[in-house]
Amino acid sequence: MITPARRILPKWRLRRSGEPAPLARLGMTLGLTAAAVTATAGVASAAPPGFTVNLNHSSGVPATAVSGKLAWSTSLKTVTVTGMTLFIRAGECADLTVAGFQGSTRVTDTALVQDCADVGVNETWPFEPFGLTSSVPGWVEHVIVRLTDRNRQIGHYANCYRTASTCAMG
Repeated sequence: MITPARRILPKWRLRRSGEPAPLARLGMTLGLTAAAVTATAGVASAAPPGFTVNLNHSSGVPATAVSGKLAWSTSLKTVTVTGMTLFIRAGECADLTVAGFQGSTRVTDTALVQDCADVGVNETWPFEPFGLTSSVPGWVEHVIVRLTDRNRQIGHYANCYRTASTCAMG
């Protein structure tokens, strides 16, 4: 059974003393899960090395962007996302989702980030590694990374197939 989206947090937010303990535990669990997956399962070949999604204002000025790397386990049931960073321009708000699919069916939990940058400050947040594991028979065929600029209601995505050498952008 697929569970609802789970919120993932940037590394720096997990270390703030004011964050609730359950979120810190979630972040540590995601990191430990990814480390265990990486340590115990080999990486499948031919997968795209990573993704980048950029959203620009109509003037061409960057509003928000995300990039990271993907690694499929040899069982193909888990994709580990590493090196993910999210940029949000000062005063902008963004929604980010990352999920694994078989065809058009979502087969993993959805990692979800919803955040805003403070006015006057561009912000870039790194994330701890996390895993997307298929909860149904079969494997993760492709990963979709979707980024939306909440202020202007525009969005783009990267659709990364395990068998492709690059991600399709849209």
